[in-house]
Amino acid sequence: MNKIAVTGRLSKDPTVRYTPSGKVVCQFTLAVQREFKNADGQYEADFIPVVLWSNSAEVAGNNLSKGKKILVEGRLQTRSYVDKQNVTRWVTELVGRHFEYMYSNPSPQQKFDEEFENPFEGVPMPDMDNIPF
Repeated sequence: MNKIAVTGRLSKDPTVRYTPSGKVVCQFTLAVQREFKNADGQYEADFIPVVLWSNSAEVAGNNLSKGKKILVEGRLQTRSYVDKQNVTRWVTELVGRHFEYMYSNPSPQQKFDEEFENPFEGVPMPDMDNIPF
């Protein structure tokens, strides 16, 4: 099974282009912080190339920018090509199936909902010691 999910921040604005057949593709690099600190006590990051196609590519190209935090789910792909000097180069990238925003820009509905009080505020919680299980 080839499935990967990463959360990170865009290291620069995404690049959107179209293939000769008209398919939209969006590319960007995601900076993903490692879970541990290095010998200097600092967190390091891996910079993962991401490719999105079709609707996801259009949405990403229109809404993402440098520094935005997202989650991308997809598959890992390795491919090769021959450069101008006739040297074979290898590329490993995350081909995303979809992505989710991990940052908050409140929608009009969220702003509307925040104006109302919590209906459970002030309601006493049951005594957890008296629950029979």
